[in-house]
Amino acid sequence: MDQIGGIMLSPNELKAKIKRVFSFKKYYPVYCTAFFGLLITSAFFLFFVSFHYSHEVEQYRINTENVLIKFKNGIEHYTSLVKSLSGLFYASEYVSRDEFREFVQGTLIRNPEIVSLMFIPYVSSDTRNEIEMQVQEEVFYNFFITELNSADHLVRASEKKVYYPVIYVEPFNLNKELLGFNFAQSEVGLQTLNYSRDSGKIHSMIRDDQVRDPGNNNRIYLFYPIYNNGAAIVTKSERIKSIRGFVSCELDIEDLFDAMIRDFEIKDYYMNLYIIKEGIEENISRKIGGESTSNSTDQLNENEINRDFLFYSSLQIANNEIPIELMPTGDYYSIFGDLTANIILTIGILLTCFLSWYFAGSVNRTSIIEKIVDERTEELYKVNDYLKSEIVHRKEAEKKIERYARELKQRNEEVKRFAYIVSHDLRGPLVNMTGFAGELRSAITTIENSINTKIGDLDENIRQDLNYALNEDAPEALDFIENSVKRMEGLINALLELSRIDRKEIKLENLNMTEVFKSTLKTLSHVIDERKISVDLQQLDDVQADRLAMEQVTGNILNNAVNYLDPERTGEITISSKEDSDEIHYTIADNGRGIAEEDMEKVFAPFRRAGKQDVKGEGMGMAFVQSLIRKHGGRIWCDSKINQGTMFTFTIPTIVEKGENENGRSKDSIS
Repeated sequence: MDQIGGIMLSPNELKAKIKRVFSFKKYYPVYCTAFFGLLITSAFFLFFVSFHYSHEVEQYRINTENVLIKFKNGIEHYTSLVKSLSGLFYASEYVSRDEFREFVQGTLIRNPEIVSLMFIPYVSSDTRNEIEMQVQEEVFYNFFITELNSADHLVRASEKKVYYPVIYVEPFNLNKELLGFNFAQSEVGLQTLNYSRDSGKIHSMIRDDQVRDPGNNNRIYLFYPIYNNGAAIVTKSERIKSIRGFVSCELDIEDLFDAMIRDFEIKDYYMNLYIIKEGIEENISRKIGGESTSNSTDQLNENEINRDFLFYSSLQIANNEIPIELMPTGDYYSIFGDLTANIILTIGILLTCFLSWYFAGSVNRTSIIEKIVDERTEELYKVNDYLKSEIVHRKEAEKKIERYARELKQRNEEVKRFAYIVSHDLRGPLVNMTGFAGELRSAITTIENSINTKIGDLDENIRQDLNYALNEDAPEALDFIENSVKRMEGLINALLELSRIDRKEIKLENLNMTEVFKSTLKTLSHVIDERKISVDLQQLDDVQADRLAMEQVTGNILNNAVNYLDPERTGEITISSKEDSDEIHYTIADNGRGIAEEDMEKVFAPFRRAGKQDVKGEGMGMAFVQSLIRKHGGRIWCDSKINQGTMFTFTIPTIVEKGENENGRSKDSIS
């Protein structure tokens, strides 16, 4: 019985209640309303979300293109500044340090992101001393052309064919260490200057480890060549011959980036932008858009990046191409960002819930009528349950009858087969062999008496052969025949005994199995004491069984356990039991020789013996045991490992049917 809400319900009543509540057919309109309502709502919601999403992706693409246009315009601004600085040197054959400072002062004020503006003349090895002396006479008495050594210290430059030292640099106070620095020291610097010289165009160089401060690589240099008589320069060879020097602009990449995005407004859009360049350890990242321009990086987890909004491009700074990656911040786009889609989702869910509630109410009203019908059919359920129970019991009885019939038929066939073998095929030959053996003994005696009368007339050798044949060979052969006949009679008797077991009536009684095993062990006590065998007899479960049969079973198993112990170690025998479901398991384990795996099939077979045959027996003991156990409705099996021991386990059912059979005998006895 189950209890719901304090009311005891029978299984059928519980089934009826569950059926009323969860009937699919009854609530079909409710399910359909909820399903199609949510389906239509989801379809409209996804449509508007998809439309809004596509619009946002397109708008983001336009915004990123605007950002790139502004960046490119910013780069062009700085290249124009460098070119305009070259005009100062083309306007005059000689430009003084004060003139250079005055010319670039306004540019530096308007563009604070510029680190330095420089003039770098071309100096050959022949004019190096002249240039150094000229600068020393002007103002810097300790000036000389420098380069970085292996310890990153500025030292006087080694002898080279060409030098490109910094002669003018502004703002000077912040860039004193650049004065005299030879940009042609490194291979990258020399190549960049030569490319600019040969092409007549601006070239850029991202500072490497051999320029100025090796630990800070976030600088880029723009070089623009200046030629003598620049208007007449046309070919590469003319440019090489006429090179005067370079004007250069040094930019901090991070400051350059900040300057380009300064006052950059994209309403309600925030993006992270990364500039990645070779030779720079850290990416340069800024958050831009709206009123926020922050140096703090709004990093995104890799799993949070929306690939639809990921934008790749590059910035061209003269000959250097710097790849960039633009992506929105984490809160840039939300699937619930579209107000129209949210309104449709809310209205659709509310309408679906209302309609489902309405149809559910209609179904509940009909359940009252169904309840009355269920109460009227309760009696039918009870009758139906009773009939089902009767059918189950009848089927179980039929199965038992069929099983008993099969067992009876099988046992009858065995009895018939054994009776035929014993009465017809085995008994006759044995009787003949016994009779003829007796006649042979009589004949030998007659021959011996006859020969004795004539033995004196025979040759000595013949006389010895006759005596040996008559007194030793013939009697020994007859003894062998008679012993074989006796053994055969023993086997026949064993077969008869095995056949009688199936016909024998088993009388069940309550047996104390502990006492049964003790009685059996007592009969073997002389052997157990002689061989100093350790026996562990545990408290065993009682059972209903035939006493004589159990004594035969325990006697055979324990006799085998004692006889087949290993003489090399102290024998141990353990006897235990346990109850399992509807039967009791009895286990006899020893530490004897064990049985090889290939011999296991011989254990319960008649006339077959496993292992070394140094113990007398007919090979019928375990066959008797198996028949007796089966007679009780039990099972027996063997587990063994060679040189480790053997364990026999047999079961006896705990349930015994009461009543009388068709012959009027109690079912407490089994035949």
